[in-house]
Amino acid sequence: DREDFFMEIDRGVKKINDTYSRLKIEWEKAEFYIPIDNIVYIESYNKHCNIIMADGSEYKTAKRLFYLADILKRYNFAQPHKSYLVNLKYVSGTKKSEINFIEGVPQINISITRNFKDSFSEKMNRYYSEMTL
Repeated sequence: DREDFFMEIDRGVKKINDTYSRLKIEWEKAEFYIPIDNIVYIESYNKHCNIIMADGSEYKTAKRLFYLADILKRYNFAQPHKSYLVNLKYVSGTKKSEINFIEGVPQINISITRNFKDSFSEKMNRYYSEMTL
């Protein structure tokens, strides 16, 4: 039907835009423009953030996690813990209160804490319902 057709077109356009979107970060007087789609997770640590990419590379930035979370919320990122932000594209599921990542990307044990459980689950369910036919 016509409405479904246009919904699929919108989803396709969003996916293309998300694939080519970049995040500008700065660290030690250098600027980087990293592909948002390739970020697996971001870890807040000691007044900076470590950004872990799908290929295993890592970037650092002095930007705070809440700032990055605000920018990345439209790109299917969710916060399971006060110190982490994850790209739902790389989450294969959860077991108990732990996130499972797809194979082939850097693995880490990230707990889903009580304070973030409901919002994380809601975002994850919405993401997978949009991606499932």
